[in-house]
Amino acid sequence: MTGSLGLSAPLPLGRKLILMPHVRATWADGQYMQTYFGFPPVYDGASIFPRFNAGSGFKDVRTGASLIWRINNHWFAGTDVGVTRLLGYATLSPISLRDTNVTVMGMAAYRF
Repeated sequence: MTGSLGLSAPLPLGRKLILMPHVRATWADGQYMQTYFGFPPVYDGASIFPRFNAGSGFKDVRTGASLIWRINNHWFAGTDVGVTRLLGYATLSPISLRDTNVTVMGMAAYRF
């Protein structure tokens, strides 16, 4: 089980352009964390990674901003840039390659 809490607010930059900064934190239970970040003893002999038991706690925090352009009454285009930082057991896990990740996404949408 996971739960997220976040904040976001649209800031109009004109009639057709909106900037939307956002921040979010995600908490995960022990079963979720063990599934994605743990390393069970069954793989001990077949891997270079040491055994690792992940418990519940905050998994990550993400911040970023979206820029949305309203082309007309139906079409929208935009981009989102975000930075995610792993926390707690997710950071300590031997299978986590990086603790911080940057994402860039483009989007197009049609509103009926």
